[in-house]
Parts: sequence; C-alpha cells; structure tokens
Amino acid sequence: MSAVSGGPPVRLVKGSSALESQGSWSPDGNWYVYLSQEKGRQSLNKVKTTGQATPVVLKTDVKLSARGAMWSPANDWILYSDAGVKLISPDGQTTRDVSPVSALVYAFSADGRTIYGPRQPVRLGPMELFSMNVTGGSEKTIGSLARDYVPAASSNPGLRLSLTPDGKSLTDSITRTSSNLWLMDGLQSVRVRQRLALTPRHPTRLSSKMGRRCWLRCGRNEVQARPCAVIDSTHDRL
Repeated sequence: MSAVSGGPPVRLVKGSSALESQGSWSPDGNWYVYLSQEKGRQSLNKVKTTGQATPVVLKTDVKLSARGAMWSPANDWILYSDAGVKLISPDGQTTRDVSPVSALVYAFSADGRTIYGPRQPVRLGPMELFSMNVTGGSEKTIGSLARDYVPAASSNPGLRLSLTPDGKSLTDSITRTSSNLWLMDGLQSVRVRQRLALTPRHPTRLSSKMGRRCWLRCGRNEVQARPCAVIDSTHDRL
C-alpha cells in the first residue's frame, strides 16, 4: 500500500508468507479484500488498511482457479469467482450463488446492483460482455470483443475491469506479445545481453553442423554478438 502523494510502501498484511493477489478496497477505504494462497490452499481474506494488520478469513478452501475479490460500492456484498459467480457478505456470514458460469473478470455498477463481466463461450473466439443483477436471474449480452482485445494482464495485482465515472463505459487492460527469428551467419561466438529461459523441452538455439550458423528465437530481449560463449555442434547451451 502506497500513498498517492508519495512515500515508502507499507505492507498491508502482518507477517504473511502467502501469495496474495486480486484485491479490492471497501467503499470507505477501511478494508481490503483479497485472495490468499499458502501451502496449496486458497482463502478469501479481508484486512484493515492501517498497515501490518492481521487478516480476517471470510471463506476457506476457495478453489485455486478462483478470481474476483471485488467489493461492491453498496458495501453489501463481496464478489468472487469460484466455479461460478458467488457473493459473500463483508462479515462472511452470508453467501449466495449468482451464476454457475464464471467470467474472466468482473465490475460492479456504481449503485452495486449490476455485475458486468466478459466471457469467452468458444475457446479462441470472441469475448461476450454481459450484465446481470446481483439478485440473479437471466444475463444480458451488451457487447462483444474481438479476440485481439480479450482482457489480459501479465502481473499482479491482477486483471481489472473498471466502470468509468459516468457509468457508460468499461475499461480493461490487454497484452501484446511478439517474437523474432534471428539468423546470424559466420559467427564464432555470441552472447545474449539479457538472460533467456533455456529449457531442454524448449530450446532457444539451433546450430548448424559446423557450428558457424545459429538461430536464436526470443521475445523482447535483444541479442548481440560478443566474444563470450563458443557455439559448436556438441553444445546446446550458451
């Protein structure tokens, strides 16, 4: 947790070694709800935003594939996805199943009465954007997203779906990846400027029989030729 005005970050949870992710603030800013994973088990927790506070467990044994942890603006429910869309009261005493089908990510309307989410009915197909009432009932399809615009995020605090202040639009993040095939001819040695993940199952380099030609496939890392590691036909690592 960090102040918008600046200053060093403060750890929310006291003495935790768990993997914590996908959190959401309470409307009054006094609490933070999140998913906590430790020793192969996951729980839905909330913690005071005073810093270094002891967490309160709302729900134990949440599936490891769960997503969500979204606090309603109306302060009456916390949404999370656990083999379907579920709601739990902020005190953890009341739970409700809203839908048997999960979505990729969720957002509440400003009054907390409507839930929005994108769902991909067909793998690698377009993404449908739907809405439904917190009381349940039928879903309403309100739009679609092409495959290139499927919401995605590469790191914590996780994927987010946010409603704009006027309530007319939803914002999310997407990722773009690229890779290149490099051909270097007549080299006696090369050095990779940034370390690449080399595994036996996914080799990054293929060398010719004479060891004078090699191909390097990488993502955004840059490859430069430098006299460091010798490449020949008997070695598979740089």
